[in-house]
Amino acid sequence: MNERGFFSIVGLCLLLVITLSIMAIQETEKNYSYLASDFQEEFELQSIAERGLFEAAKKIQNNPALVPDAPEMYANRRERQYPVSVSQPSKADRFKNISVEVYGENGNIHSEDSPAVTDDISKIVSDLYGKEDERGIILISVASGENNAGVKKFRRALAYILKKDDYKKIYFMDTLLSGK
Repeated sequence: MNERGFFSIVGLCLLLVITLSIMAIQETEKNYSYLASDFQEEFELQSIAERGLFEAAKKIQNNPALVPDAPEMYANRRERQYPVSVSQPSKADRFKNISVEVYGENGNIHSEDSPAVTDDISKIVSDLYGKEDERGIILISVASGENNAGVKKFRRALAYILKKDDYKKIYFMDTLLSGK
């Protein structure tokens, strides 16, 4: 009789351990599915932001006057960034409202990667590599969307196009696309 009670308690404890293990596995899988869903949403927004850059670069290539020089060299940032109209993406399964905004800014482009950020970086780059800063347009694209849970998400993409290339070649900065 005592042996049956002991084995019953051990069996119940074993059943409890198995149940807790299964619940932990289910919770881990649920967290993984949330992470995968978030990644898909963010990847979709990132792609929309990069698509906006391509469209804006094409428009600027056809009409560079869309992004004129700043009114004065030391104007504030809002006076130097000009909106470039791009087509808005249609609705997607993961988002209720999607929009993309692209801004362009005329300026000097530092095209060398350098850990040294100082006031005379142009001189450092020129001395080391024999390259001067090049005129071009920096493009900033921001895609935003409200997912089905009502959370607003943003993704951005940065690129520049150079005047010497007739604005035909787009160089991405810090993005999913690698290279030029």
